[in-house]
Amino acid sequence: MITSGGQTMTQVNGLYVLENYGAFQGEGTLVGQPSYFIRFSGCSVGCKWCDTKYSWKSASGTMYNVNALLDVIEGSGYENIVFTGGEPFEQDATLLSQLAVNLTPEFFKQITWETSGTQPIPSGILQSRIPTLLSLAPKLLSAESNYPFPDLNPFLRAALEHPLLTAQIKFVLNVQDLKAMQQELAYIRNIIHRYDLVSTNVPIIYTPVTVFNRDPVIVRNQIAIDMERLNLWFQHNSLYQMGNYRILPQMHAMVYGSKKGI
Repeated sequence: MITSGGQTMTQVNGLYVLENYGAFQGEGTLVGQPSYFIRFSGCSVGCKWCDTKYSWKSASGTMYNVNALLDVIEGSGYENIVFTGGEPFEQDATLLSQLAVNLTPEFFKQITWETSGTQPIPSGILQSRIPTLLSLAPKLLSAESNYPFPDLNPFLRAALEHPLLTAQIKFVLNVQDLKAMQQELAYIRNIIHRYDLVSTNVPIIYTPVTVFNRDPVIVRNQIAIDMERLNLWFQHNSLYQMGNYRILPQMHAMVYGSKKGI
């Protein structure tokens, strides 16, 4: 709870949560980790490949003040918390900062903030007392985003300067379009060089686009085919110099398809 001089602080504005649930982390370096997800509503990024387009509408879902949301998170019983969206950093930055600084090691072991990188980091996240992962998913050209490729420097600098902060970068590739994949991997090479990602050893995750179908079997088969295709492409083109990378599927898509609340 947030207190000031023994008095509970009141919130004029709120944080909009579309859904919250316990599940396992399906993406990135923490894949498989049991986690409690807070999905904020609102996103202006407009990625073509987004699997949660229902979260784009701003100020939808339930509005929480910071105290109430802390109660929900602490009451979940989970030690690993994932803030996702939508685009979480499109929420009120002051309230996100208050939320971040009031997450305590008494309850939690790992915090993840999933972001496209299009918005600044709320300052309170830089004061975290818990190991915190900045999970960056900058959009490539094929995503047809409403934003240009973001500046990753503030996020990478934060991860280097703050001992409890780390970063990972996730690239979603259209593996089924060979020409597009070639172009995007060439672009990613430039990104790796520009931000010196090899020497800083920032984990880079390559994931095939998940094209959802109501039949989970079709989704799973396509993901497996695309994973093999992407792996072979890296092998045949000697791309092992492209930093500390991993090729991973969206595990939640393989298990649950397009089902919400997972």
